[in-house]
Amino acid sequence: MTEPSQFDVWLTKLAGIGGALVSLRFIQGTWPERITMAIGGSLVSLYSTPWAAAKTGLPEGLCGFLLGLFGMAVCAKLWEAIQLTPIAEMWKGFIEWALSRFKR
Repeated sequence: MTEPSQFDVWLTKLAGIGGALVSLRFIQGTWPERITMAIGGSLVSLYSTPWAAAKTGLPEGLCGFLLGLFGMAVCAKLWEAIQLTPIAEMWKGFIEWALSRFKR
């Protein structure tokens, strides 16, 4: 088996970025949010492609593209969950709980 060239390695990495860019079409939000999610999808692809390709038997390029595509969708859903989280109520509940524990 031959050693992959640097060009082949870069192409497999670019497949994840391509998947994230394709996913931009289907994600809603402002441009800064969409760019941030595209970077997140690319990072998901970059770091998880070798493992996922080894587990599934898919070529690394295809696996990277799919992980970039769906990794960005996962980043978008996480961002929506963060925006919908009632942080003030959570802190208020935690502080009340902590104060009740110390009053005993």
